[in-house]
Amino acid sequence: MPTHSPLSSRPSKFVPVLRIPVLLATALMTMGSGMGNPGCGSGSSSSPAEPTCEKGCAIAGSYQLAFDDASPLPDGCKAMNVTLPRGPLELSYANTELTATLNGVDLSGYYYGAPDLTFLLGGSHDVTDKTWYHVSLKADVSPSPETDATPVTLRGTYEVSTYTSEENGPACVFRRTYKAYR
Repeated sequence: MPTHSPLSSRPSKFVPVLRIPVLLATALMTMGSGMGNPGCGSGSSSSPAEPTCEKGCAIAGSYQLAFDDASPLPDGCKAMNVTLPRGPLELSYANTELTATLNGVDLSGYYYGAPDLTFLLGGSHDVTDKTWYHVSLKADVSPSPETDATPVTLRGTYEVSTYTSEENGPACVFRRTYKAYR
């Protein structure tokens, strides 16, 4: 007389089918619970760490701006009253956020200091309710600005691109290289 049932030695048809869904459900329920991957933002504090600048952070100040090419801009730029910026570039800096205003356009971006020593600022300006332009200011910073008195040179590009939903609207697209000195 057999001591075990023939049904108990055969796996059920449903076991292989249910194996994957049960594993997935268990994984989803335990994420972030301390039983496995703790998930994003699970540092020692309840809020994520703010980005910081540790070296070369004294970027704020007034920079004398000079364009390598001061030739006339495309005709569409004149129609939109877009000109090359004149006067100083005033950079403001707080908590890695870098801001400036050029030709009435507010620009913003981030700067993290050394070792990268670069930034990209961007902003838009409405010409009409259907036409606007975007300005970007890219820069390499040299040398690392350790103090407010450190002489610093910015080298980069100033770009303008227009966008419009009007047929035959004005177009103003250009890129100019520049240097700025503090």
